[in-house]
This record gives sequence, structure tokens and C-alpha cells, in this order.
Amino acid sequence: MRKTLKSLWNSNAETLSTGPNDPEIDSLFQLIHSNREKICARLNEEEKRVLDHYDDCFATISSLREEEIFIQAFRLGMQLAVAGLCED
Repeated sequence: MRKTLKSLWNSNAETLSTGPNDPEIDSLFQLIHSNREKICARLNEEEKRVLDHYDDCFATISSLREEEIFIQAFRLGMQLAVAGLCED
């Protein structure tokens, strides 16, 4: 089941991740981008490569966590559905 859910997540991750706009999240993304630009302006090329590597690692961890959250939420949803169907 876990393999099936991972496949479902990976094939639909792009669609699922584009939900309605949240002004608070949009504002935070803008702040992150602005601050990253300020940091990059102060770094030499080697330091920029290290920062890029950090960003790549962070993105990978975030993706793996999102996948795990999807799996756990799907399982919970199915448990709730089954419980609802089995009630007297």
C-alpha cells in the first residue's frame, strides 16, 4: 500500500501542491526570496555553491516530508471512511 501511495503522490505531486493562494504563505515566500537575494549579494562564488547545495538538500527533505504527510493523511482518511461505513 505504501508503494502505491508513493506512486500516487509522485505522479500527482505537482497538481496537489498548487492549491489556492494564501496571502500569508505568498508573503513568506517573498520574504524568503528577498532575504536570500541579500545573502547572495554578500557571498563569494564558493559560498554561493554551498548555499545552493543547502537549498537542494532542504528541498529534498521537504519533498520527502510532504510525501510522508500525504501517505499518513491518506491512511487516516481511509480509516475514517471505513469506520463510517462500518457504523451501525
